Amino acid sequence: MFRQYDVDLLDFLDKDIFQRTLRVEGRLSREDAIKRLTHAGVNPSDIVGMYKEGENSPWSVVLKTRDQAEKVNADGIKYIANFTIDLRIHWLPLYIKDEIIVQVLSPFGKVLDITRQQTILDKDTVTYNGTRLVKFQTTEFECKDIPHIISLGTCGMLITMKGRPPVCLKCRQLGHLRKDCPEKTTTYASVAKKPQPPKPTVVVPDTPNTSTPDPTPGPSATPTKETPQPEEPPPPTADEAPVSPSEEIEVGTCEEDEENDDPKLVIDINPLEWKLVAPRNKRSRPSPPPPKKTTIKWKYNLPLYT
Repeated sequence: MFRQYDVDLLDFLDKDIFQRTLRVEGRLSREDAIKRLTHAGVNPSDIVGMYKEGENSPWSVVLKTRDQAEKVNADGIKYIANFTIDLRIHWLPLYIKDEIIVQVLSPFGKVLDITRQQTILDKDTVTYNGTRLVKFQTTEFECKDIPHIISLGTCGMLITMKGRPPVCLKCRQLGHLRKDCPEKTTTYASVAKKPQPPKPTVVVPDTPNTSTPDPTPGPSATPTKETPQPEEPPPPTADEAPVSPSEEIEVGTCEEDEENDDPKLVIDINPLEWKLVAPRNKRSRPSPPPPKKTTIKWKYNLPLYT
């Protein structure tokens, strides 16, 4: 479980130990950190303390005297009680004097030098781009309190330094830039920059195409099968009765006709059972159901042959 306490560490600072402390930058082992100090002129016997302030943090080394710590001047080793950093001041108009930077940064350390950065436009043209480079002397505790943005009435200053997390100019939170802000909203300009998919084009011919395709496919064409449409069957007649080998024929008894003596054929077929099944594609459709049975009755008055 984590808990945050808002306290000022300067109230509990031991200035004697603080002024004798060096910071060995980089992820090094204890032996590699001692080797770097030895190359910088530090005798290992003068080290009275060596520790880390957290996981993956640099080594902090405490020497015997303050003079020994101030004399160390090497890359990768920082004297936390008094070191120099490079600041970059943005947004400040050119007509504002450099004295305002000295006054604004005085609570956090001492300004050593201020130069105005220039940009070369062409071979004979050099202009000031509005950025000012500041050599600043401070301590480790005071360096953490330097703000990112300072408002000066109608103008302001954006302060950047190497090794410090950036500030988002949209949500004013630390750790990311404006282009990576999670609160970034979608605007019309951002949508317009995205590539849009091409719109499909529809070509409408002037006259309808009534030509039929060639039934013989070419060498690269694949034959296509057309599904035949079902046709309505013609009404059945007495002379044309659908008879199949699977149908059953029932012959009735001889009954005498009162009106005439000619033999008469009577077909008894249910119209609801009369169906014409269209041919189906065996690959894509199931086989048609078997035909239903039809009963034919013969009725006559006299013998068929005399």
